[in-house]
Amino acid sequence: MVKNLGLPLGLLLLGVSCESAESVGPVRSLANFRVEQLPVELPAPWRDALEKELARSPSVPLLAPGASDIVRRSLAGVGWIDPGTVTVETRLPEGMLVTFKPRRPLYRVLQGGAEVGVVSHGGFLLPPGLSEDLRHPYPAVPLDPDTFLPAPGRKPADPVLAEALRVWPEINALEENSGLDVVRIERQAGVSTTASGVPPPLCFVLSDGRELYWGRSEKAADPYGLPLGLKAARLGAVMRKYPNLGPVRRLVLDHPRMRAFNHQGKELGIPEEPSSSR
Repeated sequence: MVKNLGLPLGLLLLGVSCESAESVGPVRSLANFRVEQLPVELPAPWRDALEKELARSPSVPLLAPGASDIVRRSLAGVGWIDPGTVTVETRLPEGMLVTFKPRRPLYRVLQGGAEVGVVSHGGFLLPPGLSEDLRHPYPAVPLDPDTFLPAPGRKPADPVLAEALRVWPEINALEENSGLDVVRIERQAGVSTTASGVPPPLCFVLSDGRELYWGRSEKAADPYGLPLGLKAARLGAVMRKYPNLGPVRRLVLDHPRMRAFNHQGKELGIPEEPSSSR
């Protein structure tokens, strides 16, 4: 994963024109800034979007009440910036020091088999501009065909993506504990797409094409679902019998009876059922 995209960025807002007033101090144009710190991997289109947003922002009286809020609102219009990380400090006589972090990519989203964007950990659609090298490590999530793709900085309203966001901590723990590599999160085959308000049960597709039928996330509070601990224990038991899943092509972990199938669709013998509680 690309880690430097999560580093803080530092901008020093400088003044080129000063219509000074004693009560509010010098006026600073947000279009005039100096980069103090920038991740090497920050895509050029993202930096361009920042410059364009600052260029159309109002000038800021440094000492006026609410000056910091004006800066924050300007940066909130940049779809790749995490507004919760923005800090603004007055640095006289030069201007204001502004630091913030990019939203961290989490999933590539697909529609009709084609990649249509990247979403952050909070589910926000990021602006275009991430290179293939930067996008490639992130798992893919196929959106429903009728899901509307919003403007960058907004959240796509898609049931599979919503559940994929909730299940991310479980995927992260699964990968760390098992060494498996989840490259795709999708709706389980044969599950209706019309059940309104019901999170879809998920299938994790691994890098070698194997499938883990995981079901719904623990956060979904599915009254008919199996505890997270039991699903993890089941996976561990199977991997002890079949290291790296061996002949297993599909492993069904979320049904009352665990089942495993090989690449020809034939059911395999599985270990004795482990027990676990929430």
